[in-house]
Amino acid sequence: MKDLDFLDECTNDQLAPLVKLILDRSVSEELSKNENYRKYTPNHKMYLNTIKREILYFGGYSVLTQLMEPPTYREIVQKVCKKLEVPFHEKASTTRMENAILEKLLWDMWSKLDAQGRHELLSILQENFVQLKGKELTGDMLMKIFQAGGAAAGIIAGVMGQGLATALLGRSVMMIGGAAAAGIAGAVGRMVIPIGNVFFAVYLLEKFLGPAYSVIVPAVVHIAILRKIRIYEEAHASSSI
Repeated sequence: MKDLDFLDECTNDQLAPLVKLILDRSVSEELSKNENYRKYTPNHKMYLNTIKREILYFGGYSVLTQLMEPPTYREIVQKVCKKLEVPFHEKASTTRMENAILEKLLWDMWSKLDAQGRHELLSILQENFVQLKGKELTGDMLMKIFQAGGAAAGIIAGVMGQGLATALLGRSVMMIGGAAAAGIAGAVGRMVIPIGNVFFAVYLLEKFLGPAYSVIVPAVVHIAILRKIRIYEEAHASSSI
């Protein structure tokens, strides 16, 4: 589960959507029967290894896979790439495949945002990056910012994560935690209706309702978002020392 080790550093709020997916979208989940879950919920970090195992077993699609060795997380990401029709190289890193998934979803989300949603996203970025002041945000510019990585990509991932988490949980949670949250001018956390909420609710959560993908597609997307956010949080922490 090496590809999932970074989840150990995530907050309970960041892990909550994964728990919600497992409990609500699987008829074969074992998490609710877990002693640590019953004892410590909603302190998800106390049973994180069980959460990781559940995700891997769901990647095998069926109850029968509970009796066999589960696929690796990398293999699950490859399955999701194929389902979402995201091109990938067989030798590409897990992170690169995750990024390709997020890039596709970001473009699709942007295409479906109305003028108000696009303006709100631009405002969030402008509050944190003076070089964007006075500029119009286009889809191509958004993709270049995201693909370049860095703080801006982390904030965009936070916006996506906020939308997905709200669609799953029915409430808003702070997806960017720690000292990094204060560096975002509070914009993401203060959104009344998170950008991407409707997009994720309809496209990601309703489109993939079958037992094979109803858990692993949104789970992989959420994990990919969390990895992007963690990179931003760590970079922010280092620059603050």
